[in-house]
Amino acid sequence: MTFHGSEDAYRAAQAALGRPEESVERELASYSALRALGDTEPLDTVPRLTGHRARTFREYVTDAAAGPDWPRP
Repeated sequence: MTFHGSEDAYRAAQAALGRPEESVERELASYSALRALGDTEPLDTVPRLTGHRARTFREYVTDAAAGPDWPRP
């Protein structure tokens, strides 16, 4: 996960959106915990549970947009 900007900039942006300070601080604590984990190896959870390989978000969106359930203008 890449965090662009400072925590203070994030706080200011979220405050401008009217977000509760408590929520923003919890998010910053979560981001900090994720950063502390560093880069880790992907797990086999998805294929083990579903029997299918994990897809990227791009693959998911591409497939979903091509399907019949995606809203069309």
